[in-house]
Amino acid sequence: MAQSVSARAAETEARASWLPLVVIALAQLALVFNLATLKVSVDAIAESLGTSASAVKTSIVLHSLVVAAFIMLGARLTQRFGSHRVFRTTTATMGAAMMVMAVARDANSIMLAQMIAGVASAALIPTSVVMISDTYRGRQQSQALGWLGGMQAIGIVPAVLVAGFLAGSVQWRATFVLLAVFAVGLCLSSVTLRGADARGRIHIDAVGFVLAASAMLSIGIGVDRLAYWGVWRARSAAPLDLLDVSPAPIAILVGILLLHAFVVWTRRCRASGRTPLCAPEVLGSGRERSALLSMFAIGAIGAGLTFLLPLYIEVVQGRTSLYTAIALAPFTFASFVTAILIVRFDARFGARRIAQIAFLVVACGLTLLGATVHNDWSDALVVLGLIVTGLARISHRAFQSE
Repeated sequence: MAQSVSARAAETEARASWLPLVVIALAQLALVFNLATLKVSVDAIAESLGTSASAVKTSIVLHSLVVAAFIMLGARLTQRFGSHRVFRTTTATMGAAMMVMAVARDANSIMLAQMIAGVASAALIPTSVVMISDTYRGRQQSQALGWLGGMQAIGIVPAVLVAGFLAGSVQWRATFVLLAVFAVGLCLSSVTLRGADARGRIHIDAVGFVLAASAMLSIGIGVDRLAYWGVWRARSAAPLDLLDVSPAPIAILVGILLLHAFVVWTRRCRASGRTPLCAPEVLGSGRERSALLSMFAIGAIGAGLTFLLPLYIEVVQGRTSLYTAIALAPFTFASFVTAILIVRFDARFGARRIAQIAFLVVACGLTLLGATVHNDWSDALVVLGLIVTGLARISHRAFQSE
């Protein structure tokens, strides 16, 4: 009994301060604010720059593609240079990207800014997880990871509100100026963070990175351009056509081949004793492949909803950003709550069982949402569909802990 009390006391004394988590979570919030501002200011940005709304949407897609292409390199850079140094560099880079957005004069400028922001995000996401692992231990670490995941969900509503208010009452550029100042503040406040030391001998697989990045970009661009260039036969908007075939499916095919080449190269690196960009064991069995595919599916569902719903509400229905934030509140609140509570459910039910139930619940939520969604976003069934779909965060966190 005495030993139990002393163990609890030691654990209490060993608990780290939550201040580093606040700084790391605020950095994640900056990433959410950037994309949310773009989503709620599509028409305002397009009108200000004299371009089309599709150009602004393309910048959002480019941001996501760059994150997907550079995420593995970002993890390796964290190992090579240390998470503390990478955090400072990425927050400063994010600030520079936001300033480019604030002074943008054409569509090319915002696309460049979002590509830079995408590179910073790709490095900041794995760095944040590493810094939490270095700062917290045991149950406190699980709680910190839960709060970090929840921040990405709950940050959507205030981001839409603030961005919409500034875009309507001041100008959309004001939000990006504030984000630039915010990023500089995060860079300066990083002195409170504890990061892993740099490991100078870490090898970065340049060939693997080029193959993986090219595959992600090729597949992403091909999928995004299917509606514009044609699913099979080339349309007039297509930049080129080969025997009247659209370049979109060709880009997807090239991306798949590059992805296969990446897998082959990764296995060859491991066989020769070199360190690949991504360990082949990640895809070594059906269990790992299923987990990765499931995480990808859940991430796609969440990203798709937070991308399409604001566009539908504002562009199709002509609603305000305030109305958009209120309409998304059930989804984001459910995502936030489940990201926090999943730590308790993991120990009791197991990650696999939680994920199986969550997939079923999310499928029901999407079906309910698709069947009932209409102009009245206060309808009880629509709100219920958004809440149930927000439970997708359960399976995403469950697979991360598996």
